[in-house]
This record gives sequence, structure tokens and C-alpha cells, in this order.
Amino acid sequence: MDFSNSQYAQLIIAILGGIFLFVMVYRLPEKKTLGFLILLIPFQIIDSRYGTLNTMLVYLVAGAYLLEGRLSRLPFLAPMLLVLFAFALSLTQSHPAARMHHLFYLIGFFGNVLMFYLVYNFLLRTKDWEFILNCLLILNVLVAIYCGIQFVSGADQVQLFGIKEFSMNPIRRDGRLVGPFKATAATAEYFSLQCVILAFVLVNTPRRRVRNLAYALLATNALFLITTGNRGGFVTLVLGGFLFLYMFRRQLGFARIAKMIVVGGTFFTLVAVVVVNLTEYDMLFSRLEGTTVEGGVPDTRAIVWPQSWERIQEAPLLGHGPKFWISSDPHDLVADIPYMLYPHNLVLHILFTTGVVGLIAWTIFFWQMLARLLLARDVKPTQLGIGGIPRVGLVILAVIFVSQIRIEFLREGLLDYQHYLFVLFAFFLAVSDIIFRDMREEVNQRGFGKQFGKQFGKQSGKEPKQGFQA
Repeated sequence: MDFSNSQYAQLIIAILGGIFLFVMVYRLPEKKTLGFLILLIPFQIIDSRYGTLNTMLVYLVAGAYLLEGRLSRLPFLAPMLLVLFAFALSLTQSHPAARMHHLFYLIGFFGNVLMFYLVYNFLLRTKDWEFILNCLLILNVLVAIYCGIQFVSGADQVQLFGIKEFSMNPIRRDGRLVGPFKATAATAEYFSLQCVILAFVLVNTPRRRVRNLAYALLATNALFLITTGNRGGFVTLVLGGFLFLYMFRRQLGFARIAKMIVVGGTFFTLVAVVVVNLTEYDMLFSRLEGTTVEGGVPDTRAIVWPQSWERIQEAPLLGHGPKFWISSDPHDLVADIPYMLYPHNLVLHILFTTGVVGLIAWTIFFWQMLARLLLARDVKPTQLGIGGIPRVGLVILAVIFVSQIRIEFLREGLLDYQHYLFVLFAFFLAVSDIIFRDMREEVNQRGFGKQFGKQFGKQSGKEPKQGFQA
């Protein structure tokens, strides 16, 4: 591992900062520590093939909390262990020359698991779901600021403090906004998911300040989604909007739904007209118009899907190893491992890396999450506003499933985006458990229907009040 002087300086700063944070975690309130980790997600200050500063911080905080007893619960453990087991089996089948590449990937991925349980345990212990929701809103503001700087600077790379490694992503060579997540598809998916969360905020909070912030973020999210030029992002935005209206149809009513469709459609059209006519980021609709599909395969996937499928058949059961991209340059191969382009499809990515075993593990993972959210969807909680969160989770899962047809969130370059998704997973599952627990407590306090309460507890699985007041 040969480091440059700059990389050595970063490593020393990271270690000293990590030791300082480890000590401070014992003195700082949990909210501040967890909020800092969430808000830092898209901003990988130190990022190398050996790991990121964010991952190291997650490990340090999780270690401190484990010693303090704050990580005492491991709900949703079986699906998580199945995924990790599939990774471990795949690692045994990987090329010996690539083992360290795979191990570094697994170290990074396990940071997602720790982030999941940090958020999950915090919510189960405090029930402060509003705090996580507020963090997601503030994070959206920070991402919008990042994209705004990138939007203005264009192909010029902005460097912080004049340090090359502390630089922001420039736009892509084809003139498309990348955002902080290093991939136009991931950034577009992020904006689609955040629009669903913002719609929930608008429906459930009467506070004018929060509503104005939500409207402003919806506008900027739509603008920056268009500038990514990502066709799938546009499709998932529309899909997420209609699914949200369907999920909340009883709460909204026909008249309000019709109004939201008209206003939302008009608003998006106006933003699109401004982007297309007044900026250089006008490629989304031309790309949509030029899309062709042959044999069920989109034009942009005509090469990578067949190539991935051909390699999948070489190791269909356990895959080639957890990390997809080993040889990053066709002229600089690692051993005899062929250079591969990303398949831009989650199922193909899973089959290539962890095989059929991995696909089964991830199917169980998402199926269990879906089942928990479906069960919590129809429960009437004692807290105002919280009952809609499982429905938001169902909409977001649907958007992710459709979106991952053209992108894979598991690719090694998207560890920051994986952190964001695992925060969402923990948020929705923990809120569902809070709803289940509150209902059981209410049934027990009434002194009747206890048998029903026990039965419900068995169905809902593990355990798990307040309206949203950002």
C-alpha cells in the first residue's frame, strides 16, 4: 500500500480525529453524534480504495455505544445475517489475487449494518422518530447546496482548502450533474426518494415554516433531478408520486389528490422549461425521446447486461466475490480477472457477486421488510402522524425496486449512498416496531383483549408516539 504525502497526512488526521471522536462520544449527547453521522453521509471527506472516513467514524461510534450498552438490541438480525453469510460464501470463491479487494469492500459494507443498528437502537430507545426525519430534511438541504455549487462550477472541479483529495465532484463529461453520490442514477434516485418524504411532510405538518421548506426542497430536487439527465430518475419520480397519492388516498380525498396532481404536474413542467431553455443541462427529455428497447433490453444496457449474464454463468451459485469491480482499467488487470463494466442492474449485480445464494438472501431481506411494513400499515397508533410512516416506507421500497432495474446500490463506489438507504431501512422498521409496541401496551392497559395483544405481538415479531413537528 503506497501512499502519497497527502494521503499520509489524511490518514494521520483521520486516526487522530477518530481517537478524539471516540473519547467525545462518551460526553456528547447521542442525538448530536448520530445527527453528525447522518449529515456527513454524502460528504466523503477522505475516500480511498482502502475505505472512507465516514466508515471509520461509524465503526468508532458503534464501538463506543457497544461498550456503553446503547447497542443492546439486534432486531431484524436473521435477514441481515443471511446477507452477510452470502457475502462470506462468495468470498471463499473469489480469486486469491482479489481477496484483499473483497475484504476492503466487506469492511465498508459492514459499516452499513452498524449504521442500521445505530439508528434502530436510538429509535427503539427514544421513540424520537421526528429527529431522524428532521435530519433527512437537513441532509436534503446540504445535498441541494452541494448540487448548486456543482451546477454553477460545471466541469471545473472545486477543491476545499486547495487539497486535491478534498475536492467536489465535477459534472460528467457528457454535461450531466453527478451530485455528491458519484453517479447520476444514485443522485436521481436520492431526489426521487426525498420527494416522497417531503410529500409526507406536507401532508402531515401544519407549520408554515416547515411547509415552505418542503416546497423549496421539492423545487430544487426536481431541478437537480432533471439536470442529472437520468431517465430512470424521472420515471421513478412520477411512479413515487402516484404511489404516494394512492397510499394516502383516504387521508387526502379525491379533490385534494386532483389538486396535487395538477399543481405538481404544472410545477414540474415549469421547472423543466426553465432548465431546458435557460441552462446547459437540457439532455433529459432528448434522452427520453431517443430511448429504444430491443428484445426487452434498453439501448444503454445492450452491452453490459449480456456481458454480465455471460460471466454469471461461470459461477451461478456463489458468485465471483462480494466486490464487483476488481480490474478498474482494461489495460491494468489484476491477475487474469477480466475487466467488467457495471451491469446497471441490481439483480445482475447480486448474481455476479454472490450468486443465487446472495439473490435468495437479499430477497428474504427485502421480503421481511416489506411484510413488517405491510403489517404496520393498517395499525392505528396512539401517536399523531406516525401511522403514515410505514406507508411512506412501502412507497419508497417500491421506488427502490423499480429504480434498481437500472442501477445497483451495492456497487463499491456508492458506500455513502448505501449508508443513506440503511438509515431509511432502520427508520421505517423501527417506527413499525414502535407502533406495534404502543398497540400492545394500549391493549394491556385496557385490561381486555390481552389474548389478541399476545397474538398480535407474535405476528409482528420484535418490539417496537408524537406528531411530526420539524
